[in-house]
Amino acid sequence: MHPNKLAFEAIESGQVHELVGYEKMKREAPHGKNSRIDILLSNNGRQLCYTDVEIIILSGTFCHNSSCPRFVIVCGR
Repeated sequence: MHPNKLAFEAIESGQVHELVGYEKMKREAPHGKNSRIDILLSNNGRQLCYTDVEIIILSGTFCHNSSCPRFVIVCGR
């Protein structure tokens, strides 16, 4: 599964506690002339949250099972 889709579903289902409470979510939202935001969160009365999903690679002895995170969500406001 694509990391952006996983992140979207995690935010939508309330699993990312820091991003709970936004009413609207938009994937691949246009930003500027030639770029896009992975997930744009918005809500009346709150600042926009520009969310970028970054893939991380876990290797070596740090992670031995499939429950380790596979992406990081970076939110700039």
